[in-house]
Amino acid sequence: MPERKKTQLEMLRNIMTKSGNAMKKLWTSKNLCTLSDVFFSKHPYKPKTREVIHPYITPPEYLRPSDCFEARTSGLQQYIPCNYYRTKWIESLRSGEYLGEDYPWNLLPKWKYWKKRKYNVRYHEIPWFISKVKGVSYYERLNVWMVQWVENGVHRIRRFRCAFGILQAKLAAEQFRRNLEESGRVDNRKSERQIRMDYIQKKDERILRKKKYSKISKGQF
Repeated sequence: MPERKKTQLEMLRNIMTKSGNAMKKLWTSKNLCTLSDVFFSKHPYKPKTREVIHPYITPPEYLRPSDCFEARTSGLQQYIPCNYYRTKWIESLRSGEYLGEDYPWNLLPKWKYWKKRKYNVRYHEIPWFISKVKGVSYYERLNVWMVQWVENGVHRIRRFRCAFGILQAKLAAEQFRRNLEESGRVDNRKSERQIRMDYIQKKDERILRKKKYSKISKGQF
């Protein structure tokens, strides 16, 4: 029992001396990193994931142009609209852009460890599983890219399997959607010329329907 008490007393003395030395170091040093240097290890941050995907919000389709497009920040005739920098900051947050090194850790004078990011951040405008083209979406459970469109009032779907590459299937789905829009097969994406051609093409069908229903209404059928 006396030996156990002696060991406990020695442990308490060691703890007290270490804490006292740490407090002295805190009070005497003027460096900002002293607290982290005393209580934490040299590499305190360990990432849970290897890749960081920034959030991306798809902007509305028929949205008016941003105020940033009207600004002129260089040249002789400069024009900076109201709330220009605030709008630019908000748009950078919405798009998930990489805005530089970690702040304020990159301003530390002595400890250079925080001057670089501690995780694998690469600049991507949008994540790979989100498409800019309307009507193209990725389904992880089925491992397919799916294209959806409405043609003559009928909802249609086509799938592109990712067996030979996810990005290859994504590019094929986006190109297929663009071809549909260019050929006028999507209802709400037709040009005036394509709408007029459809109207002329269905003229005989409308005349025949008109004759048929006129006879039905007169009781001739």
